Amino acid sequence: MEKAHYIEAIKKAREAKKRRFSQSFDLAVSLRHIDLKKPQNKIDTELTLPHGRGKGVTVAMIADGELAKKASEFVQQVISPDELNKLGKDRKNAKKIAGQFDFFVVQVNLMQNFAKSLGPVLGPRGKMPKPGQIIPPQGDPEAVVKGLKSKIRLTMKSQPVLHAFVGHESQNDEDIAENVLAVVNFLEHKLENPIHQIHSIYIKMTMGPAIRIGGE
Repeated sequence: MEKAHYIEAIKKAREAKKRRFSQSFDLAVSLRHIDLKKPQNKIDTELTLPHGRGKGVTVAMIADGELAKKASEFVQQVISPDELNKLGKDRKNAKKIAGQFDFFVVQVNLMQNFAKSLGPVLGPRGKMPKPGQIIPPQGDPEAVVKGLKSKIRLTMKSQPVLHAFVGHESQNDEDIAENVLAVVNFLEHKLENPIHQIHSIYIKMTMGPAIRIGGE
């Protein structure tokens, strides 16, 4: 599909009622003829958008010592080992933390405790740290957070629908279209027969109607 078709759909999505808050662009790709009981067909990965997210990301760092001090300049919250232990015993607050942050970065020697304390609430949300988000005590939190500003998480496990954040209303239509194409290209390389397996593609703003931009 030509990029022009994506741009046209994005323009239509922008016609949604204006809101008092900034809205995001969200993509939904519906698949068919795919067996999600097979592990190889499930999706749980991160993708770097060519034009970034268009807005900041919220990051929590689980660290202590010198790394915690350095991280405080670049992340929204630093969680100490003691605080982590408390979250492990307070499921309500753990769920609140899970919904509050886009990404979690963990000091490598705290990963086991992190998985035990927050894993049960982050796992189902697809927010467990990827390898690049697990860093040594002497690691560079600034570089990690900078890299996360262009990343989105892609998950598809139980239902054949992939939802993805593809941009922010402050970005121009062409940049958002190229972000969408990055997601679609990822799927086309992932699927065995994308022409028949991609059923439909929709894009919408946070509070707007879904605009169909692809599929049969």
